[in-house]
Amino acid sequence: MERRSRTIGDLRRTVGANVHDGAAARALCQACNMLLSILDQSVALAGRGEDEAIRDTLALAEHAESLGYARFWLSEHHGLPSIVGSAPEILMAAVAARTRRIRIGSAGVML
Repeated sequence: MERRSRTIGDLRRTVGANVHDGAAARALCQACNMLLSILDQSVALAGRGEDEAIRDTLALAEHAESLGYARFWLSEHHGLPSIVGSAPEILMAAVAARTRRIRIGSAGVML
């Protein structure tokens, strides 16, 4: 039995997909048998407040779920003024309140 490898183009045609569409992205990941995750560090950008970084993290988690991502990881980091994610357990609760399906985890960044 000959086995043909599938390219991303083949998979896009199979699911009839634009990968920026949530349903199409989910179908593409399922066709590839692939789980995607995001690791977010809640980065505060110059000229923007730390509260905006937290709101961006929450919005990213919701968007990741809508696109079919399997997991959303929150980092814990101390001592860098540009990374505001120092209490992932609090952020995890907020992400859980805004999402339904995506798995949530925390990760420490040890430098």
